[in-house]
This record gives sequence, C-alpha cells and structure tokens, in this order.
Amino acid sequence: MRILVTGGSGLVGKSLCKKLFSSKDIEFWAPTHLELDVTDFTNSFNKIVDYSPDLIIHLAAMTDVDMCEVEKEQCYITNVLGTWMVVSAARKCDARLLYLSSDYVFSGNKNAPYFEYDKPEPINYYGLTKMYGERIVISHLKDYYIVRTAWLFGEGGDNFVTKIIENVKKFGKVSVVIDQRGSPTYVEDLVQHMFNLIKRDIFGIFHIVNEGVASWYELAVRAIEIAKIEGGIIPITSQDINTRAMRPRFSALSNINYRTIFGQRLRNWKSALHAFLGT
Repeated sequence: MRILVTGGSGLVGKSLCKKLFSSKDIEFWAPTHLELDVTDFTNSFNKIVDYSPDLIIHLAAMTDVDMCEVEKEQCYITNVLGTWMVVSAARKCDARLLYLSSDYVFSGNKNAPYFEYDKPEPINYYGLTKMYGERIVISHLKDYYIVRTAWLFGEGGDNFVTKIIENVKKFGKVSVVIDQRGSPTYVEDLVQHMFNLIKRDIFGIFHIVNEGVASWYELAVRAIEIAKIEGGIIPITSQDINTRAMRPRFSALSNINYRTIFGQRLRNWKSALHAFLGT
C-alpha cells in the first residue's frame, strides 16, 4: 500500500509515521510543509497526483483554536480549501482518504458522550472549519474514514499534559478550568486504532478516543500525581479566563462505531496517561 500523509510533522503525524515506517508492506511519503503546502493548491494537487497514493491520511490543519478566531480567512483557506484540494487529488488518484477531525464540531450541550452521527453544531470557528472539511469529504468521496478525536497528549509535540508538567515544575501552581469535560486521548492509542481502520474496507465516521470522561482539571491533577511532581493545580471556571474562542462544556465522544466493528474498547484515559508518563 502506498500512503501519503499531510501534516506529518505534528503530534499525530510523528507517531503515525513511526508506525508506518515499521510496517514492511507499506510505502509512505510524509512531505514537510515546504514540500507540500495544502494552501498552494495547484502545486500540491500535482504533487499528490504524481505520487499516486492508494490512501491519503489528511492531518494538516490550522489547530490553534484561539488563533482561528483571529485569522479566520487563513483558517478557512487551510482547513476548508486545503481539504477540498486534498479531496480533489484523492478523486483524481482514485485513492481512499482518512480525514482527522475533532470533538469541537459539537456544541457541548448534549451532556452525554456524542455518537458518530449526532448532529455537528460547532460553537467556534475552528470547529466550524472542521465540520466543513467533513462535509467536503462526505460529499465528494465514496471510500473515506472520518476520524474524530479529542484532547490529545503524547510525545513529539505540544500538548496539554506536557505543558502542565512543565509549568508546575516552573511555577509551582497552575490554574486549570474545571467546567470543561471531554475525552483525553493518548496519541499512540489513536494511531494504533487508525491503523486498524485503514486495513479494513469499512468506511464512514469513527470516534477514536480513550474511554472515560475528565475535566481539564482532573487530567492535570492526575498527570502531576503520576509524574510525582510537587506543586498544585488550582480549579477555575471558564468565566475566570479570557479566550477568544468558546469551548464546548462537554465534548466527550463515544467510540460505539469502532467498538461495534472491532469488538474492542479503547483503554481508559487514566491507563493511557500512565503509559505516556512511563509508570
């Protein structure tokens, strides 16, 4: 199988490329941003078509949620038009496509984990562009995997858990919101289960997150406990901080589609956090 990965230098991309590199039956290309900029439409379209992949894993996106509110045009060009370009190239190559999406396509008003076919109702611009990307994939391709995930932590890039540990070491105490709840997810688990998906010709929308629900506060407290770091986490509410983008209050995801097909649950986020922090 020949695979092209966009956004291979990010948190998910680095982990995915390690997995692909260890697979003897897979040839892959994970171009840098300079080699393949999804906003350079004609040039990148031609490069994808020339490579002629069997599968495109589209990870490239503008993901700074607050910056997306400020630079809406750039966010739209990258996340929507960039996805349209990749989808167009996939159609030209007759390639399957895996599109990585987000829990932020949901409003957070459900107060229970979202199923794959619950109605997206984003409350910030980043979530809106990811929803548009999903619609482009669904409208123009037959063989696709849309994978929604959330609250990623792991090696190889910026993430909440690493930042909390660094800041507690540096400042002793860190304030974290207690009234936003979601699905903390270890990037290694996400990649493994994405890998399981691409080996099967079962297409559609899948949520891939570690089991269980937590607040950012609970995740931070557990992280410094596992890491055995002296310091404290101070609970605050969303109203105590100024962010440009609204966040869903409850954006946890249910893995029911994946669980039904593969007959297995993902491990709980607490076990995954132990695995990441090496204890």
